Amino acid sequence: VVRQGELQSWLLTLKTKAGVPVEGAAIAISGGMPLHSHGLPTSPQATDYLGDGRYRIEGVKFTMSGWWQLHFAISATAGSDTVLFNVVL
Repeated sequence: VVRQGELQSWLLTLKTKAGVPVEGAAIAISGGMPLHSHGLPTSPQATDYLGDGRYRIEGVKFTMSGWWQLHFAISATAGSDTVLFNVVL
């Protein structure tokens, strides 16, 4: 459950097209509210690799209701990619 005003910890799972877990990824996280032209109120970070392509993302916080975007830029031996999550509170 995504809640407004609370610091959250997310789990991001990365796999190749073939379904192989991605290890050793560098993950840069950015985002914000496009309609309000401001970024995130915190600086989320990938803090732990949990195995099997799973990464703990900590420091996610949404301070108001509305449309938010979280952008993940991922770089690993398997290649580079980006993903954008749209979240509406």
